[in-house]
Amino acid sequence: MLTRYRMNVVCSTLPEAIARTGGLICDRSLTGWDVGVFATEGAVEHDLALRILGAARADGIPPEPAEQPLLRAVTVSGDREDLRVLPSVTDWADAPATAGTRRAHDREREVGLHGLPV
Repeated sequence: MLTRYRMNVVCSTLPEAIARTGGLICDRSLTGWDVGVFATEGAVEHDLALRILGAARADGIPPEPAEQPLLRAVTVSGDREDLRVLPSVTDWADAPATAGTRRAHDREREVGLHGLPV
């Protein structure tokens, strides 16, 4: 069975994810990654733009990283106050800026912060 790496993008709105991380979303999806975008405020009219970039809008709060063995990257975009309901993501966002990668279950995971003060 073939498996694909995953990247989760967590943001306040879908247009924000597209504007701040659209290039990264496209790059990862073109290289075979599954990309899911979790927005705290939904807007269905932007689903087409996500599909063009190769991503899919995901509903609800992203699962804990430990529950996703193929998760290799988490990108957080927006205001930290808007994302306070996502403890697993804000814990990673609160890590020192020098920690570009984090280890979880002996696997490296990349954490990208866009628009957040570190």
